[in-house]
Amino acid sequence: MNTPIKTFYFPKTIENGDLFSEWEKEYELESNMPDLQRLIRIDSAPIIESTQINGGNVQIQGENRFNVLYRSSEDEELHSVNIADAFSVSEDIKNNSEDLIPFAKIFCVYISCKVISPRKLYVKAKNKISLSIKENLPHTTPNINESNNVLFFKTDSIPMQTFVPPINKVFNIEEKITVDGTYPPIEKIIFSNVKIVPLDLVKNIGSATLNTTVIFKVFYENNGAYTLFSRSVPVSLTVDDEDINENTLIYYFLTIKNQSVSTEMDNYGEDRILKFEYSPELVLFKIKETVEEIPTDVFSPTEILEIKTKTASFEELSGIVQRPFTVEKVFEIPDMDFSEIYDTSAVIDVEKLEQNEQGAVLNGICGISVLGKTEKGIDCVVFNVNFSQSFPEINDESKKECSVIPIQANATISGRNMINVRVSANATIRKYNERSCTFISEYSPLSSREQRDKSCITLYYPSKSDSVWDIAKEYGIDPKDIIKENKSSFTPNGALTDNIKAIFIP
Repeated sequence: MNTPIKTFYFPKTIENGDLFSEWEKEYELESNMPDLQRLIRIDSAPIIESTQINGGNVQIQGENRFNVLYRSSEDEELHSVNIADAFSVSEDIKNNSEDLIPFAKIFCVYISCKVISPRKLYVKAKNKISLSIKENLPHTTPNINESNNVLFFKTDSIPMQTFVPPINKVFNIEEKITVDGTYPPIEKIIFSNVKIVPLDLVKNIGSATLNTTVIFKVFYENNGAYTLFSRSVPVSLTVDDEDINENTLIYYFLTIKNQSVSTEMDNYGEDRILKFEYSPELVLFKIKETVEEIPTDVFSPTEILEIKTKTASFEELSGIVQRPFTVEKVFEIPDMDFSEIYDTSAVIDVEKLEQNEQGAVLNGICGISVLGKTEKGIDCVVFNVNFSQSFPEINDESKKECSVIPIQANATISGRNMINVRVSANATIRKYNERSCTFISEYSPLSSREQRDKSCITLYYPSKSDSVWDIAKEYGIDPKDIIKENKSSFTPNGALTDNIKAIFIP
């Protein structure tokens, strides 16, 4: 009794958690940079370059990137310096399968900088790396699609999702923006920033397009005065893939790998054209949906079988919920009185997502940096705000994963030594249902089935829990033959109808 075997896959999250990487280092300014007098601001924007699994170890490589804004002792002017430093993080994992699908994202949770000499900086930072490793776990079961005249299988149709390796695409984009006449010409760029905000994902046959808004910022000097110029431009990022259609389940992550800005003269001979070059990286996660017909029981008309079963659990992405929210707070700054605010930036870290009677509750920390003009000159103040947001529409006990993107940050002067900060953000929550399936893993003959005398009439007196399958298995008969002889005794799904006293066994 040989039946072909087939392999099917249950999706499973193998690892899902946070790693922390701390580092500290001394940096010396390049020879073409003027000396340090006073540190004003430091921003950190680490990136992940690669995430690879070798045996029972995951290796994450990336780059720490930060921008330092300072005042020089040589010319009494503002300058900024960009510093980059490669890092590598290694973590042991429990599973050493060759078919794991890893993904990591990074967030700087702490950074400090101090001047230790006119040419040297000392930087200390801590990064949080959120690591997720998924696998499509293989299982074997009898292949019921192969014809077999001596076995009867009971099956179950299981909707199943299969993780597909992510699509990584880097877009190299150049954008020229003219600084209009309401702003002074650009004399010296102090710092610049390109931020990309996702709006919506449009799925078509053979492609997916992420519509975004790209926000360009340049802080520059002209005749000793400082100006922040900002513009936003719509940009669409398209990934072609033949397996994508309107029903494909997709979620994504978006970062900027590289960015730079330079100036060009306009037709009037003034430096008013900003040439931005930047490289957004879009990571698309596709989930393939299939229906597997899996055998859950089997019997033979001629043999008594020993049946072994196995229960496997798996995850099902049941929904993606997106919701905007706002973090707003008034801060008192006793030792600093802003007369003008140039720039406000924000980063958000998700600490935990919990379920309670009010729905899903998101707790996190919002880091806010405000750059402005005070009596002492250009200065910066940094705040950390703990926030909590409720999502009453998410009121189930499913497993959840959350990511938050700050959309916009601004600050206004609300009084002496007082500023009001408002950060708009968008939260994306992915919900997963935990499911399980019990199926046949293997079977083998134990003994020959006792043959009954078909010249005699056989009646079976069922209990309420019996089904046509139970009866057919007991007697080794095709379930269709029992239904044919007892047409009114069973419902369409094979359960007994009410008040059935006896079943005729053909």
